[in-house]
Amino acid sequence: MNILLVTANTDLLDNFVIILKKLNYNIHLLMPFEQSIIYGNRLIFKHTYYYDLEEMGYNHHPCVSTFSEKFIDLINNISSKTNFDLILPADNSTILTLAKYR
Repeated sequence: MNILLVTANTDLLDNFVIILKKLNYNIHLLMPFEQSIIYGNRLIFKHTYYYDLEEMGYNHHPCVSTFSEKFIDLINNISSKTNFDLILPADNSTILTLAKYR
């Protein structure tokens, strides 16, 4: 199963990674450039895609942050190259953005 794990905050990925790796899924990660220290080294994920928070319209709201429609376009662009069975948002910002534009 091909899964695109989408996040704005890599600090929240640990539980997702543990579970999905145990299930032996093919995981692709979409994450911000700024948080690429642990998960960006391609040791955990073979397929990692990066984006710039500001370029994707991240609004830095203290309670509810979302992205602009550019973020959805990026996900669609990545998805057109790989047939994902599931796009899995890993944090509130990505959940709310996907809900807002889908």
